[in-house]
Amino acid sequence: MLILSGCETVRVHEGSELPNSQIAILKHAVSEGFYGGGIRINNIDGKLFSNGQFAPRFQLLPGRHRIAVSVTHLASVSPAYIEFEAKAGHSYLLRTETVKRRVFCWILDNSTGMVVAGTPP
Repeated sequence: MLILSGCETVRVHEGSELPNSQIAILKHAVSEGFYGGGIRINNIDGKLFSNGQFAPRFQLLPGRHRIAVSVTHLASVSPAYIEFEAKAGHSYLLRTETVKRRVFCWILDNSTGMVVAGTPP
């Protein structure tokens, strides 16, 4: 089961609102297995988010970005970091999955279906 969480878009970049053709969109999803789990985006490029677990979409400028997440599985929380190159006009999906106590974190380009960062299980 794949769940997109929350109901708002967070603009990570400074300045005025830009059209979708000039920004990249990062979404995150929760993969829930038998025991459940969750993901929280703690910061992007050092910018902290208190509502990262609730915002389903983040607007980014094109370029390289570093994302810090917390992945919850059972009673444990594991930190994970992932970097990727965002392209203007593209939409990305951050996925995580815990397999045998190992956390996998990866980013898919929704435009191409290709993994652009990290490694899926």
